[in-house]
Amino acid sequence: MATAVDDIDATIKDIRRSIFELSVAADSTDVRASVTELVKRSRKVLGHAPALRFEGPVNSAVTARTAPHLIAVLGEALTNVSRHAEATRTWVNLSATDRITLTVGDDGRGIAAGTTESGLRNMRNRAEDLGGTCTVESAPGAGTIVSWSVPVT
Repeated sequence: MATAVDDIDATIKDIRRSIFELSVAADSTDVRASVTELVKRSRKVLGHAPALRFEGPVNSAVTARTAPHLIAVLGEALTNVSRHAEATRTWVNLSATDRITLTVGDDGRGIAAGTTESGLRNMRNRAEDLGGTCTVESAPGAGTIVSWSVPVT
């Protein structure tokens, strides 16, 4: 029974991730607008409006190769907050300087030690595929910060 529940949970995650990815036009070159729209829509599932901040020339720095990964990671991070964090405050920062850095943080319950989550693994894999990194800072009761960073290519 536990295996069946885990399989169903994984399927639900995949469906949510696909919905987030499909909801942003793949050929959109306006990354700023895509991120803004995704964050805006997440309010319904989070129960609060995330704070959103941009730094640098996001639209010109985020390439067509990087954009779908960035949007998928943002969708996964916001989904994780809504499903697990019980947060009252969420923030999203997208910075385009010498690197593209997406940071999603919350004031929720944090991630319990030893927890492995396929969504986090997917975010790390997407970063590594682009020559970047994905780190997660969390402590029980202290919220979580996901930082996804890739080179400007």
